[in-house]
Parts: sequence; structure tokens; C-alpha cells
Amino acid sequence: DIPVAISANSNTITNVNHSGNSGSLRGLAGGQTATNNLIENITWTSPASTGIIFGSYGAGNTFSNNIFRNFFTPSTGTITGISNAGGIGTKTISGNQIYNFGTTSAGAGGATIYGIDVNGGNSSVVSNSVYSLSSTGTTGGTTGTITGVVVSGGTNTSVYKNKIFDLYSNSKSATVNGISITGGTLNTIY
Repeated sequence: DIPVAISANSNTITNVNHSGNSGSLRGLAGGQTATNNLIENITWTSPASTGIIFGSYGAGNTFSNNIFRNFFTPSTGTITGISNAGGIGTKTISGNQIYNFGTTSAGAGGATIYGIDVNGGNSSVVSNSVYSLSSTGTTGGTTGTITGVVVSGGTNTSVYKNKIFDLYSNSKSATVNGISITGGTLNTIY
């Protein structure tokens, strides 16, 4: 993990694979600022895996101009591009590209996939591109949620000028959302 007061800028993190069935894989963890990073090719390889992938996880204040791409899980795991997990203060998530998240071709499907999850502070989510998030697999699975941006907490959150497209699931009881508001005190979407 990156200590809380540290910035992560202009890094490449690639080809991170895990053959276990559970746990968490994180491209970036912690830190106050993450800009101009490339986080790609993070995969759970076990067909029975229910593990979690985070491109970036933490209570940082600025996530800007990063690329998160090519994250895969075989079945009912969870993938999140940016998880702004709690904390206080003003947070900006802007200019990021988040794309090509899904289930592996040999997996059953049923994954839960979030492009951006905002859960704390006063946040602006602006001018991000979130696309090609899909849960397909061989059978599609029976559950799962595909969401471009979810606001699950926070005090004052604004979500605007984002491009969210190509979200798909063939799971039997899936939910697909461009933007989902599940929590927070004051949310403004425009």
C-alpha cells in the first residue's frame, strides 16, 4: 500500500494475476493524489474465483488523467476502476479512462463491475470516460451489477460531463446502470 500522504504519478502497473479463489487485488492503494498512471491487465485466473479487483482504492483527494483497463474475473467477483473509499475533504475524479472490464471467456459470468465508486467527502466526478464494462462468460451467471458511476456515500457529490457507454450483462438477474445513486447526503447529477 502507498502511505496516505504520498502521491502516485506517471506509473505503469501491468500484468497482475492471481490464481487463488478469493482476496483483493489493488493497482494503487492509499495516497492523496493519483495522476497520469496506467493500470492494466489485472486478472483473477481461477475459474472458481470470487475475488475483488480495484484499479485504485483509497480515500485520496485527486484522481486525474489515469487509465484503468483490461481487468477480468471469471465469475461472481467484483471489479472497480476507482474506489474513493471514504474520508473527508474535497475530492476530484476527472479525466480518467476506465474501460474493458469483464468476465473471462472460460468463466461463468455474473460479475459485479463499477467504473467509479464514490463513498465519502465532497466529490466532483467530471469528464471521465467509462465504457466496455461487461459480464458475459459461458453461462452469464445468475446475478451481478454493471454500473458506470455509483455514488454510495459522501456529503456533497456532483457527477457531470462524463461519457458512460457500452455496459452489458447476459446474467439472468443482472442490473445495468449508467449512474446509480445509493447513498450520500446531497447529490447533483447533470
